[in-house]
Amino acid sequence: MNLENKKQMATLALAIGLGFVAVFLTGEFVKSKINSETQRLANEYKKQQATLAQEMEKRILFVKQEMEKQKQELEQKLKEQQKSVRISKDKTGEGGGEGDRGIVSMAAFSVKTPPGKRALTVMIDSLSAVGGLINPGDFVDIIAHLKIPTDPKSLVEGSEAAAKKKLLPTTTVLFQNMQILAVDANFKVLDETPPNYAALQKARSINVTIAVSPEEATLLTFAQDNGKLQLMLRSPAEQNTVKMGPASWDALADYLMQRQGTEIDVPRDAPPIQTIELIEDEGEEVKPFIEIFKSGKQSK
Repeated sequence: MNLENKKQMATLALAIGLGFVAVFLTGEFVKSKINSETQRLANEYKKQQATLAQEMEKRILFVKQEMEKQKQELEQKLKEQQKSVRISKDKTGEGGGEGDRGIVSMAAFSVKTPPGKRALTVMIDSLSAVGGLINPGDFVDIIAHLKIPTDPKSLVEGSEAAAKKKLLPTTTVLFQNMQILAVDANFKVLDETPPNYAALQKARSINVTIAVSPEEATLLTFAQDNGKLQLMLRSPAEQNTVKMGPASWDALADYLMQRQGTEIDVPRDAPPIQTIELIEDEGEEVKPFIEIFKSGKQSK
């Protein structure tokens, strides 16, 4: 190999070596730039996360402070309400002007009475009061066992014994979904005081105070004076009322036939006899007619 060839080979080898060095240096530079950019992005992400965390902490602290403030305000209001309740004086009351009727303590029983209702106490025997298993806050249906006079005139014209013979026993649901405010002298709900079922079951009669409207109060008092009351305890989750007629032998027979397929022979109510007044005008003819009665009641 001559000298010229040797120079060319050396130049080529040098060029190749320089190429490898350039590639190596370029790779290191790119790698360094990538690492530097990655580190920069990581630092920016950490800063953003830190800023976001600080913002979240500030918001959480603000919410806690607001909740604590509202809690303190609510506790203050409750303390004020527990001391007394101010009742506005009725405009139609004595004096005719506006003002305060007075201050009623939260411990007073009247505070337990719902607005628009009245507290009425009835005496019911323990068995009829669900065996004494009732408490303030319960809701009940009221059954009335009434004695209805079949001839109202007998109450005025006849003797008391004759009037009693003409009384028709009737059982019906009088009111539904009525709230019990107190049982005897207890008007605290179960979460305030434990139930005293044993004492109520041993008692012969129980004073039950019920929340009623003024109209319901008069009807309930009238029903108790003319019969006997019985309570049915309702589920707290049930608010619906059901329409139903009074209980009778006919109603019992119809129920057993429809629900059980059982037929019982009961005394059916006799259809009422109606007198037909004579028509003074002889030119008009009295046309015969037929009236149909079902279960002792006239069909329309």
